[in-house]
Amino acid sequence: MSKRIFTRAGCCLGGLLAIQFALASVLPAQVSRVSVAQAARKSLRKPIEQAAILLPYARVLVRSMVTGFVSEVHVDIGDRVIKGAPLLVVAVPELEAELAAADARVNSADADLSHARANVRLEEIRYNLTKSLFEKKSRTRFQLEEADAQLKLAEAAVAAAEAKKAEAEANGQKLRVLVGFGNIKAPFTGVVTERRIDPGALVRGGLDGAATELLTLERDDRLRCRIEIPEQDAELVLTARRRGGLGVKITLGVSGEEIELSPADLAGGRAHFALSLHPQSHHMLAEIEIDNSSLNLRPGYFGKASFSIVPTDDSARSFVIPNTALRAPRKGRPHVFVVSSNSGQDIVRRLDVTPGATDGRNIEVSPLGDGKLEGLWVVVRGGADLRGGEQVSIGGGK
Repeated sequence: MSKRIFTRAGCCLGGLLAIQFALASVLPAQVSRVSVAQAARKSLRKPIEQAAILLPYARVLVRSMVTGFVSEVHVDIGDRVIKGAPLLVVAVPELEAELAAADARVNSADADLSHARANVRLEEIRYNLTKSLFEKKSRTRFQLEEADAQLKLAEAAVAAAEAKKAEAEANGQKLRVLVGFGNIKAPFTGVVTERRIDPGALVRGGLDGAATELLTLERDDRLRCRIEIPEQDAELVLTARRRGGLGVKITLGVSGEEIELSPADLAGGRAHFALSLHPQSHHMLAEIEIDNSSLNLRPGYFGKASFSIVPTDDSARSFVIPNTALRAPRKGRPHVFVVSSNSGQDIVRRLDVTPGATDGRNIEVSPLGDGKLEGLWVVVRGGADLRGGEQVSIGGGK
């Protein structure tokens, strides 16, 4: 009885397997249902924007080297001056008196030198005469040596007189320079922005300690745009500058005027970076030189600087896709699955990529080798077991 039951059960099972194999040969295999999105050629990098301020290309506080009274003031605030133009005069009567005395000492030393040279000439004549008589046995050797010693003393006196005159001339030149410091001239072409003195004021010179501030002079035909770059952006900016892909656009807050400088404009020393972060603010100082020959821009203007980074050859091949489209296994290269139509069927193929920047929702990717993404659709959801070459059914996004 039991044997018959087992036999019937085996026959039923064999029949079911035969039916399953027959159906498998007739029915098509189940396809994966996926959602897709189109790859877009763009960049996720946003411009680096920071506050900016325009500063004069050069700014000096005009001071005097010597102490004295202000006798003349030739400029006022807002006056434009050229390099070497007189600004003011500081009278130094004591130094002028010392200079007159020094000139007198030079004249005295010159007279002493002339006297010493005449004495040398006289001693030469005496020596030659004594030598001639000595050869004729009319003078003794002692008298000859005495004449020679007198000649050498006269020559030494000339050397001393020359040194004394040189010292007097050097002292006079020094006093002449100090007196000349009283005539203060513009160190460069610019505009006077502050004036702190009037004629008759007593000013202290730098040679006597902390000098009195007299004027402020600024060069404004060329300006410096000062920008502080945060630590997180500093390396990105420096890298772009090294490869020649850094541009900047400066927008002034007062007038809304925009100044745009391309990477070529910033080349050649127009952009300066501190290459060091401030220990407290952790910002890197940058200065961009701006031509202001028209004098329309004013030092002190506030604005906004926006650094732009020109794509490299690699980033030019970058595409943006949803984060969920990128598959990054523990082993193997990151990749995406691209859907293409073949004989009316949607077939997926694997494409290896290099991931880039992300904004949390989308990510930049660059195809490896000769791979292309432009205009193609990538699998966003579904198809967890895809390997490439399978047929899929698109359920959204396309």
